[in-house]
Amino acid sequence: VSFVLLGPDGNDPADIGITFNVNSDVDGTVSGEFIWNTDCTIADFTSENIFELTLLLEDDDICNVPGDTLFLDLEVVLPFNSNPEVTSDLASTSIVLDKDGVLNFTAIANDLDNDQINFRLIGDGFNPADLGVTFNDQMGVGPLSSNFDWDLVCGDLDLETENEFTFFLIADDIDRCRRTNFDTLQIDVTVDVGFNNKPFFTNDLSVVEGVNDIAVFAADAAQELRVNDTHVFNVEATDLDPEDLINIQLLPGFNPPAEGFVFVPGSGRGSAVARIEWTPPCSLLGAGLEPRDFNLFLLASDDDCPTRKFDTLQVNLRLSNLPVDFELFDPPNVFTPNGDGLNDTFRLSGFTNDNERFNLPLDNCVERFQFMTVVDRSGREIFKTEDRDFTWDGLGIPAGVYFYFIKYTTREFRGTVTVSY
Repeated sequence: VSFVLLGPDGNDPADIGITFNVNSDVDGTVSGEFIWNTDCTIADFTSENIFELTLLLEDDDICNVPGDTLFLDLEVVLPFNSNPEVTSDLASTSIVLDKDGVLNFTAIANDLDNDQINFRLIGDGFNPADLGVTFNDQMGVGPLSSNFDWDLVCGDLDLETENEFTFFLIADDIDRCRRTNFDTLQIDVTVDVGFNNKPFFTNDLSVVEGVNDIAVFAADAAQELRVNDTHVFNVEATDLDPEDLINIQLLPGFNPPAEGFVFVPGSGRGSAVARIEWTPPCSLLGAGLEPRDFNLFLLASDDDCPTRKFDTLQVNLRLSNLPVDFELFDPPNVFTPNGDGLNDTFRLSGFTNDNERFNLPLDNCVERFQFMTVVDRSGREIFKTEDRDFTWDGLGIPAGVYFYFIKYTTREFRGTVTVSY
């Protein structure tokens, strides 16, 4: 007689750690030893741990009479495997952060069986490292500890699209019997982007200097500027969010001609002031020296994240020639250079109020001051100047009547001035 041992589904019993050794085999009697090594490091019992084996007893009878069959139902009982545990020092796992906030905490993974642990961090649909998160994944026997560090940089995140982030801290144990248990700690982070106030221009432009008589003028009303004069204006924008950086700039494509124009951009936290300086030449006037309009478009923007806001301002400027009434010019006709401090010099500028008629007429795009000469009765030139703001002290000149000649582009003025001591 002989034994035949069949494993589960007819497979080799050695696949699950079983050996069967025949100890003696004499006519009519056979004996053997069944040995099952259930060491889970040799065979994998994680997917199946209950088995049916078949032991066949056959003889060599020529009549082929069936032998006997013994069915064995065997079960491997695996040792208990505790779950790993993930904890942290967070007071809550639902966190709200400012858009430039910081999140730091310590996470710990442990296993009571002292199994090897695979401790790692993953994001729900994203890679935490792409957000600037640092966390050192670890492998080893617990307890394992690692720091979660996230210093948010709003500009590196697309918070307009997504401001909620879910992180998973996962600990898998590596059981000697190849069974894996795990624990997960979920951290939900909402980034509060807050409300961003838009910057806004004040509706008036402050006149820093120029020929204008008013202190401010409305930005949306056409302001008349005289050519050949220097005009300087301040443009201010304010933001109700004092931490926002405000920038004021000219919109591209809407700049005025470059002649005599200077724009100084403005920048500041909570408010900003830009500066417009313009000394427009006569060449910018229209045909026939008619007035000509120019429009400036300014942009005030903040640096808020994730949503920048802005305001625009249109400034309307009208260039015109200076109207001059030359008939009002009535220069003084006497001065006394005697050193008494009264009427000691002869000049044709700087007079105010009732004496403004003494001033040389202002230059415009048609008539400009050229020069003035003074001659005595013999025609000898005793004084000449091309400076309209001249002062003549008359020193060394005898008392008497002298003749002046004032030349503009096309106009001329002649008259007398008396030197008296």
